[in-house]
Amino acid sequence: MFTITGVDEPNVAQGKIAFTTPIARAIIGAKVGGTVDFKLGGENRTLYTEDITYGTAI
Repeated sequence: MFTITGVDEPNVAQGKIAFTTPIARAIIGAKVGGTVDFKLGGENRTLYTEDITYGTAI
């Protein structure tokens, strides 16, 4: 699980990634229960969207 943040807030150790990262761009617009394809280096991976929560950072 991770949180998509603004470009000034990412912290991988805390599970926060910027919306500009390739993985964040790949899943933006995904639906719960759906999959998206993500290319990592020379390999393709399928990402499954288990849950989406909207809210403010704590």
